[in-house]
Amino acid sequence: LDAGVPRNRKAHHANGLFTRDHTPPADLYKAAKNDLARYDSVSLVSAKVHSAKRGENNDFTLEVELLDSEEHVEYVAKRVILANGVEDILPDIPGMKDLWGSHIWACPFCHGFEVANAHLGVLLTDHLPADMYPMMIRNWSRDLTVYSNGQELAEDKIRFFKTANIKLETRKIKSFAEADQNPDELLITLEDGTEEVLTGLFTHSDTHLDHATGPKLWKELGCELSEMGFIKVDEMQATTVPGVFAAGDPTHMRHAVVAAAHQGYMAGASAVLSFVMESVKAAHAEGAEGK
Repeated sequence: LDAGVPRNRKAHHANGLFTRDHTPPADLYKAAKNDLARYDSVSLVSAKVHSAKRGENNDFTLEVELLDSEEHVEYVAKRVILANGVEDILPDIPGMKDLWGSHIWACPFCHGFEVANAHLGVLLTDHLPADMYPMMIRNWSRDLTVYSNGQELAEDKIRFFKTANIKLETRKIKSFAEADQNPDELLITLEDGTEEVLTGLFTHSDTHLDHATGPKLWKELGCELSEMGFIKVDEMQATTVPGVFAAGDPTHMRHAVVAAAHQGYMAGASAVLSFVMESVKAAHAEGAEGK
């Protein structure tokens, strides 16, 4: 069941994926669907899942909206793998949501190399350390400005930026937009009308699953969250609910395509293994009864 809106859809390239480095996300998405098409046992359905609930017979019922027909149907499953990503909750600054993934990024490992030595910025939020994260970006470029967006900083933080030779801009940001002269660059307008042009900006979004505005399938199914706000899973990607597995961004903070692919593989294998273990236990039980 796929709604067709992957989290990285606005990014120009997906990096760090072995043998597929710098591939546009749309191409990866198309290739993934083509890979699935060769398996007769797999049906790829364009759909949104609106709700999920546990049944009394160790099964799960999903309320699904088919995107091609807008018809609402129910799917009943013995196992569920949650691989529906996370929602990026961003500061309420005009233009930020539109430029997220194309001009404004979260991960310096995913986008840093491409903008090395360029004029970069860091927007401080409550979801990132005010010292460590800017220093990560400083590894890529010494031409760096940190934006506090009106947030008052402690004196030790101000001294830190000065010592690290990082420019600190404390005025609030009024808006983000594509630069007029070069649409690939980012135009930042400050509260007093001052305009600055950057190659790109790094910041962190709020990805806590309990803060998301969409359906909270994990909660409806009874899955527990970690202190960081991600679905608790074990080394086999099993959640705290028997029969429910999870993979990718909803399970940890190290968000990357290669990590999600690995976890998806593990979750699928673990789901199959759980069926095998059920069969083994049933066979042992039947043998014991037959003694």
